[in-house]
This record gives sequence, structure tokens and C-alpha cells, in this order.
Amino acid sequence: MISKRLPAPRVNEWVRSMMDDGWRVIGPVFAGEMTLFSVITSPEQLVLSKDLARKSPKGAVFPQSEAILKYRQKDGKVEVDDIEGFAPPTVLLGVHPCDAASMDILDKVFGGRYQDKFYIKRRENTVIVSLGCEGKLDDDCFCTSVGLTPDSRKGADIFTMRDESGDLYLEVLTEKGEKLVANDPTLFSPAEPLPARDWSGESLPFDLAAVKGWLDEHFDDEFWRDLALRCQGCGTCAFLCPVCHCFDITDETRLGEGVRRKNWDSCQFGLFTKHASGHNPRNDQSARFRQRVMHKFKYYADNFGSTLCVGCGRCVRSCPAGQSLLEVLTEIGELAKAPSAQGAE
Repeated sequence: MISKRLPAPRVNEWVRSMMDDGWRVIGPVFAGEMTLFSVITSPEQLVLSKDLARKSPKGAVFPQSEAILKYRQKDGKVEVDDIEGFAPPTVLLGVHPCDAASMDILDKVFGGRYQDKFYIKRRENTVIVSLGCEGKLDDDCFCTSVGLTPDSRKGADIFTMRDESGDLYLEVLTEKGEKLVANDPTLFSPAEPLPARDWSGESLPFDLAAVKGWLDEHFDDEFWRDLALRCQGCGTCAFLCPVCHCFDITDETRLGEGVRRKNWDSCQFGLFTKHASGHNPRNDQSARFRQRVMHKFKYYADNFGSTLCVGCGRCVRSCPAGQSLLEVLTEIGELAKAPSAQGAE
């Protein structure tokens, strides 16, 4: 591991240097009253803030909509053209630890048993520079309950922290990170390694293992019916989440030629599981909300050995109905402790 220091006045120089070297730089920028991840056209746009951007940066590697092939009808046949996909060299700057950790989770989905060439190429061409939090962002943040910390290095190529003056301290963690820093080494000076902070005393609102154990045994439970009374099935939670990855594939055809596109979707939408026959195996919001919780804290764990959640709290802050996943998990954790939790339904 290499430790570096970047003075605050030279942060914009670093961004400009990357842009001049041909990198597409994506970072948090102001968009009205919100902070969003966007392509930076000027270093002054970058907002290195303790606040979490409204949307996650997953769109940089998993776009909300992308073409995956083109086709056309000719002489009674269909001709198909492959698409290489858009994957320029990219630096993701100012990514909080929860968002950086989400990339490892997505890797298992799109780069595991089933290989998504579009995603894999973008990940290979992306360098992640994370920005550590000084502590939990607010009461809706629960990263420590899902195995992370406000200064987690997971998923980052370069981990940074700021001091009171705004100087950046860098830990260069991967070969990709080393190459990025080596592009303009005169900007940096050597630094001592960042001191490790012990988060073991952090109060956890729920026990992740206990939640998983309860879910293993309670697929059919009145708990799900009662919860779904509030859920509107709007999909806000999924579209803001850094690790939700449901998608749909549609064909857009006009005058004998068209494009096949992959678009974000959500298990919270009624049409997501509706069959062509009209049958829907999840025909009410109770089943759909249960699927969201089960997928994140049981099914993904069964398949990949980790949790499909980084505790960023975006779904809690933005739910129009005030449905809090954190409260749901806390309640499940309490149910798991109850004596009746050991018995059968």
C-alpha cells in the first residue's frame, strides 16, 4: 500500500490532469438542490462532501438504459449487428465507502457465472477513488450493520480522507490506483499511513445473522402482508440503490430496423414478473416487498456469501411512503430474538 498527500489547493489540478490525460471523470456535482454523480467538464464542479449523492454511481458501470445489439429486416431475414458498448477510461471520484463496496457486489452478478461483456469492460476501464466518512452520515445510515464501516476500503482502488484544511490523504490500494497516481506524481507528497479506527463499539440496530436466520424460516408470514400496506410499488428504492440490478430487455423497432436495449427494472413493479399468459406469481405488493427483502438478505447471501445491501440509507431517505428498510430489518431482528421465532409457523 502506498500513502500520499494531496494539498487542498491542488485537488482541482489533479482533476484537470486526469481530464487532460483522456479520462472521463465522474464525481458528485450540484444539480439544483441535489448532489448527483455526473461527468465533470470542469474541475470546479466537483463537490467532495460528507453528504451522500442522491443517486448512486452505479450508472457509470451499469447504465440505466443501454443498447446491446442492432437488427434489421432484409429480404425476409433478420440481420444482427453486435455493439461494442461505451466503455471509456473512467475515474469515479468522491465515492463514499458504501458506494465503492457496491461495485464488488455487482461484480458477482455481472462478472460471475454469467458474463456481461458490457459491464465487465466498463469495470476494467474504471478506477474508483473513494472518500471516507468521518462517521455515520445520519440515523438512516446502517453500513456497520452489513459488515462495512464509514472508512471501509472495500471496492476502492484509491481510498482518501480529508483533514480539516481540505488536504487529501490517499491510500493507493491497487495497480489501477498506482497507475492513476503515476500519471502526475509531482502533485503528491509521501505521507504516513492513515490511522486505523476501531468501529467495534458502534451500536448496531440489528443483527445481520439473526435477520438471515429469521428469513430462512419465514417465507410465509403475516409480517409481509402488514408491511406491504404502506409500499406503493413505485421503485424509488431500487432506482436509488447502488446494488439493485434488476433489468428488462426490450426491442425498439421502426421501419424494419431496431435496437435491443437493456433497461433498469424493479421487482417492486407489478409487471416485472407478469407472464405473457397474464399469470403473475407475485400478484400483490406483499409478495413483491417480501421479494426485495428476501433477495437482499437471503437469496443473494445463499448464492454469493454476502449481503445485497451496503447500508447507504438512500431507500429510507427517499421513500415517498416513509417505509424504512432499516426499521423493517430492526423489527425482523427483534422477531428473531423472540421465543416463538424458534417454533414453526
